[in-house]
Amino acid sequence: MPSQDLEYELFPPRDPSYASQRWGIVTQDNFSPFVNNLVASGYIDSNRMNEALKQSRQLQKPLPEVLENMTNRKLSPKWLRLYKLQRLFELKAIYAVESLDLESAEIPAEQIVDLMENLIPIQTCRLHRILPLYKTKANPPSLVVGMVDPDKLDALDDLKRMLKPHSLGFQRRVITLEDYQHFLNLYLQEKQAEEAARKKQKQDKANQIDLCLDPNAFASVGLQEVGIMTDDNFDDLELQEAGITTDDDLDDLELVDLCLDPNAFASVGLQEADVEDQDDMDLNKSLQGGYSPPVVKTINQILAKAVSDRVSDIHVEPQQEGVRVLMRKDGVLKEVYQLPLEFRSPLVARFKIIADLDIAQHQQIQEGQFQRIFQGETMYFALCCLPTQFGEKIIIQICKNFNSVKSLINFDKNLSLILAYNMMEIGAEDDIEKRGKLSILPPQKTYLEILKRQEVDVNFNVMFTVQEAIIKAKECLNQPLPFGGVDVRELAGYFDYVYRGEGRVDVPSDGEFHSVALTAKNTKIGMYYVTVPRKGNHVFRIARLLNPLASPLLNGLVDVYLNGEYLLSTQIKTVPPKGELDLGLGVEQSIKVARNTSYRENWSGHILVGLNEFHHEIKIDLANNLSKPAKIEVRERIPIPAKNAKVDIIIDAVSPPWKKYDQTERNLPIAGGYHWWVNLSPGEEKTLSVAYIVKTATDQALIGGNRREE
Repeated sequence: MPSQDLEYELFPPRDPSYASQRWGIVTQDNFSPFVNNLVASGYIDSNRMNEALKQSRQLQKPLPEVLENMTNRKLSPKWLRLYKLQRLFELKAIYAVESLDLESAEIPAEQIVDLMENLIPIQTCRLHRILPLYKTKANPPSLVVGMVDPDKLDALDDLKRMLKPHSLGFQRRVITLEDYQHFLNLYLQEKQAEEAARKKQKQDKANQIDLCLDPNAFASVGLQEVGIMTDDNFDDLELQEAGITTDDDLDDLELVDLCLDPNAFASVGLQEADVEDQDDMDLNKSLQGGYSPPVVKTINQILAKAVSDRVSDIHVEPQQEGVRVLMRKDGVLKEVYQLPLEFRSPLVARFKIIADLDIAQHQQIQEGQFQRIFQGETMYFALCCLPTQFGEKIIIQICKNFNSVKSLINFDKNLSLILAYNMMEIGAEDDIEKRGKLSILPPQKTYLEILKRQEVDVNFNVMFTVQEAIIKAKECLNQPLPFGGVDVRELAGYFDYVYRGEGRVDVPSDGEFHSVALTAKNTKIGMYYVTVPRKGNHVFRIARLLNPLASPLLNGLVDVYLNGEYLLSTQIKTVPPKGELDLGLGVEQSIKVARNTSYRENWSGHILVGLNEFHHEIKIDLANNLSKPAKIEVRERIPIPAKNAKVDIIIDAVSPPWKKYDQTERNLPIAGGYHWWVNLSPGEEKTLSVAYIVKTATDQALIGGNRREE
C-alpha cells in the first residue's frame, strides 16, 4: 500500500511585521485542556460545548452533569477523572495552596474519623468545611487539614486554638467540595449507626414504645426519633433526642445530620402540599407527636428554637452546597444550623405554604404572615421570601402581635437596609412618634453625612447623581470588550480573582474601557530562542518569566515593552502563583539559520523482494551574531508512515543527538517531532544534521512523490 505523508503541524510563530497576525508561540485558546480534549475526541462539537458551558454557569451545575444531560451519553470515568484533576489545578492556582485528591490519596476513613473524634469536632468541620486528614512525622509534628476554602480566617483561627493544646501545627490542603462531602457522610453514617445501636439498647432496656409511626422512615434520612415527653415546659424538652445539641453556645449548635441518603426523601414525603397546616398549631405538641415529614419537623424545630431563645429574626440562606440557618439575638446574627442541599427547595416551598405565598413564583419578593402557639402563648411571624443566586432566601421576624409587624421590604425598596444598623439613628426626645426608636436614615441624608465626615461640600442632588451613575453603569455592561479583552466568565475552567491595587486609581466616567496600573513587581527572566527551519528561517526570542505574585495571572492580553518601547501584544494562558510563563518577544535578527537538504535513490535486491530506498539528508546551519551566548531550540520533524502501510522509515544518523518532541505543552500533540538544544557562544557557528531512509517495495510509490524534503 502507498504511504501518506502527514502535514507538518508545529505552528511556528509568525513574523510580527504583519500587523494582522499575532505572535504564535503561545496559543490563543479560550477553552481549558479538559474541554479541548473532549471536543477533539468527538464527544461534542465546539458550538454545543459553548452552550453547555453557559448552562453550567447559569444552573450552578458541574460541567460533566450538564454535558451528560445535553448529549444523553455518559462520560467515562477517565473523562470525569480528568475534569477533577483540572478542577484541583484551578483550586491550587486560586488559593496558592497545594491541592489534594482524596480519591487517590488512599487515606483511611477510620483515620479521619479518629481525628474528628479527638482533635477537631464535627461541628467545626461542618461549620468551616474542613477535614483532618493525617499527622506528619516531622519534628515538631503537624496536622494536614483538607479545606474547601483554605483562606477562611475563622477556620484558621479555630484550628490554631484547637491544636495548640496538643502542640500541633497544621498544613493546609485545598480539596474539592465533593471529596469533603463524601468523607463527611462516611463519618455521619458511622455515628448514625452507633447512635441507632445505643438507642435501641436504651429502648430495649426501658421497654418503652416510641410514638413514631414509622421509625424506619426517619432512620433513612438520619433523623433521630423524638421519644415520649411528659413535661410541658419546652426548656425541659429532651433536645438531644430531637436532634439538637443543648450547648448554650450558638456557634456549636448543630442539627443532627438530615440527609445521609438523598434518595430516601421521596419515601418520607417531601411533597408538602398534603401536610395540614393550621395557625393554632402548638410547636411543643408538633415536636412530641407522631410521624411528620422531615421538612415539617425541621421547620418546627427551627421555630421552637428561635422562640425559646428569644431571637428577633431568622434567616434561611440558600448556599451552593446546602442551606444555612441563622438567628439574630441582641443584635448579633449567628449561624445555628447547616442543612444539606436536599433541603434547599423543600424548605422554601414549605415556608411559602405556611405563609400562604405563591409557591410557583421564584423571581419576585413576597411577604406573608403566620402564627404558632408556644407554651400557651400565640406567637406571630412575618415572613419575606426573596430571590438570590442559589435559590430563595427566607427572612422571618418574630413578634407578639401582628400590629407590631412591619413590612420587611418597605425600606426604600432595599431589603439590605434591614441589617444596616450602622445606618440607623435613634429618634429625638421631642419626637413623640420616633422617640427611643431606631429608624433607617433617608439615603440622601446618609450620603450627605458621609461626605461631610470626609470634608466634601455638596451643593447638588446626591440621589439624582447616584441614580444617573447606576444607569450609566448598566449601560456599560453591554459595552463590547476592547481589542484583546477577555471575559473570564466565558472561559471554561478559568476563574475570577481579586487584585488589590497598591494605590488609588482614577477611572474617567465616560463609558469607555481604561487600563489602570495596580502594582509593579520585578521578576527573574531567562532568554532562549526557538526556530523551526522546516517552516522558515526566523529565530524567535522567548522570555521565560517567573510569576512574582502570590496570585495567578489570568488568561488575557499582554503588552510587551523592550527598553521602554512598545514591542508587541500577545495572549497568555493562566499562570499559577509563582509559576513560569513563556513570552514571545518577536524575531531575533542577529541569529541566522539555514536549512539545506539532499536526496538520492537506491535499489536493494533480494532473492524474492526488491526494495526502493529513498535517502534524505537535512543540514541546518546556525550562526550566533549576538554579543552574548544564545540557547537555541531547533525543532524538526520527519515523515511517519500511514497506519498499516508497508513502509519503513529508518533514522540513519543524527549529529549532535536530539530528543523527541511531542508538542503536548500546546495541547496539539504530534508524531515524528524532534528537537535539538544548542548553546552557541558569541560569533560561533554550528551545523546540525540528520539522515533518514524511506524503504518501500519496488512496485509501490509514495503519494506526493518519493522525495520528502525540499
